[in-house]
Amino acid sequence: MKDFILEDELLLVVNKKTRSYLEEVISDYVNGNYRSAIVVLYSVVVYDLIAKLRVLDEIYSDNIAKDILAKIKDEQEKYPNSPKWEKILFSEISDRTELLNPVESSKIQQLVDDRNFSAHPLYNNNFELINPHAENIRYHLRNMLEIIFQKEPLLSKKITSEFINSINNFYEKQGFNGFEEYLKIHFFNKFNNNVKKELFKVLWKFIFVLENIECNENRALNLQALISLTKGNEDLFFNIINEELSYYNNIGPDDYKCDFTDKDFSMGESRIVALIEFLCIYPKFFNLLNQSCKKNIEIMAERNINFFSLSYFLSSNLKEHVDKIQARHKDAYMDNTGWINTSFYNCISSEVFLKLYKIAKDRDVTNQFIRFVIGYFGKAVTWIAATEIYYEIISFIVEDFKKSQLLNLLRKMNENNQIYGNRELKKEMDDLKEISKKIIGKNFNPSEFKRLWK
Repeated sequence: MKDFILEDELLLVVNKKTRSYLEEVISDYVNGNYRSAIVVLYSVVVYDLIAKLRVLDEIYSDNIAKDILAKIKDEQEKYPNSPKWEKILFSEISDRTELLNPVESSKIQQLVDDRNFSAHPLYNNNFELINPHAENIRYHLRNMLEIIFQKEPLLSKKITSEFINSINNFYEKQGFNGFEEYLKIHFFNKFNNNVKKELFKVLWKFIFVLENIECNENRALNLQALISLTKGNEDLFFNIINEELSYYNNIGPDDYKCDFTDKDFSMGESRIVALIEFLCIYPKFFNLLNQSCKKNIEIMAERNINFFSLSYFLSSNLKEHVDKIQARHKDAYMDNTGWINTSFYNCISSEVFLKLYKIAKDRDVTNQFIRFVIGYFGKAVTWIAATEIYYEIISFIVEDFKKSQLLNLLRKMNENNQIYGNRELKKEMDDLKEISKKIIGKNFNPSEFKRLWK
């Protein structure tokens, strides 16, 4: 159990007013006014629970919170001098929300009992007022901090359904445009680590474990949410997976069917493909998977060159993996006699290329990857393939090329009639000339590549 340092724990209290009210509790505790500390702590608990319900009602339009507040208001109006509404508050929250589990509810009841002893003239056998001990105050204060004060309001409702409904509504209106920023502002920035852990666990199950109509329809959207949630929290989630390996490794095989050269796929169509996508961004989690899960990934990677290309975590390093992709690509469009199937040449998705390029940049190993991209484009066997590769890949990364890389690209283009004779690329050739002048400088001689610029 971690050390309980009161000053540090107070900084984690969600509601600022609650934090200020707790100063009175602490003052009474420090000065030995233990009965008063218990009474005020109870009052702060009631305040904080009401405040959480109001946040849920006013900001998140939560119907359960709205109904509980209405019941309390009705009870207060009917019986203005009765504290019965406080019991209603506790019971309604315990029964209808997820803020308090049975163990936590029992801890609140202990505080209620001690508050009643402290607030009413109850005497011991010597006709002295019953006085709680310092340990009682510290015990109750720690409990209330952990089970109430440090919890976000969203933990007090069905966080999963609220989150899923909200992101579905956003996606229907705007797609993925501004999706990550929306998640940060409306959810992640308001979540403490406990909420994040709970959401991570549920999303993991929806995306990688369950297979039903609802999960299949929402897998791609939930995957993007999980990727955004994990960003900046890798160590937190790495540790929770490591603490519960059996839960997170409960990922069965996948019978998703696809051709080896098929580019028409969605990360949401398969649990294992979605897992590959996640691990492509966060490869450190791969080492937490058991051999069965790893084997399922290997099987899916064997089925399709795009899934294989994304699974660089299966190789010792990215450089080695690029060599493997090149070999698999050659096998995909050329048989052992040298015969070329032109329709299979451009079989690696541009999305996959750009993701790998970003990963290569992050790991400072772009040189080998750029050589592969240049070769992939430079050997294009049809003008359609050449056009697609230039538009969808080369145009996005060419301005990052070094002088030698750009010259290599131009030579390859100048030697391939599917490129230099391609009327679809005329405008792009003009743009490329300007980029070449910028990168190569005054030594750039367009006439050296006369087939490109006649």
